[in-house]
Amino acid sequence: MRILVIDDDRFLTTSISRSLVNYGYDVKVINKASEYVNNEDVINDRDLVIIDLMMRKPAELVVRTNEETGEALY
Repeated sequence: MRILVIDDDRFLTTSISRSLVNYGYDVKVINKASEYVNNEDVINDRDLVIIDLMMRKPAELVVRTNEETGEALY
């Protein structure tokens, strides 16, 4: 199983990543929201995404007005 861990807390992502790798999972870590916002391939390539919902919204994330975006980043 391929897992993507997205969180700006490097201590947390290192801990989660090491644990999952020890169980045999293929883990990719991203510590900046800007690294995945415009790169759908990073997410689509994984079976499971563990994401920090309270990460700050990167400047390059375009907010669409008058439409439901489903974005959870602040």
